[in-house]
Amino acid sequence: MQAVYVSKHFKKPQLIMKNKFSILSSSLSILFIIIIVFINFKIADRFTKSDGKTKALFSIIEYSDFFYKSYFIFLGLLSVIFIIIGAKREENKKSLMIACVLCLLSLYVFFSKIWKFII
Repeated sequence: MQAVYVSKHFKKPQLIMKNKFSILSSSLSILFIIIIVFINFKIADRFTKSDGKTKALFSIIEYSDFFYKSYFIFLGLLSVIFIIIGAKREENKKSLMIACVLCLLSLYVFFSKIWKFII
């Protein structure tokens, strides 16, 4: 099997196969962010189309109609698991740090109500 190098600029050539768990974790985190932002756009659109009484009690509608948003939390948890596996296998520190930052960002996007900023 032939190795594929990431860049010529590293002092020691880093293999993509060596950092597979951190790359997988980063990919899952980016996918998770995209899905949650898309759902938040749907929530913001629904909020702008609702009338005054519905806007007052919109959190009930948000939790009842958009509860499926919480099903995607497994992507964030899976990302955390891949970071832990990558740390135990001593992957590249930079790629692990990028994966950690993306994972924390994805969990922040999940737990915050960013649809309020979209309006």
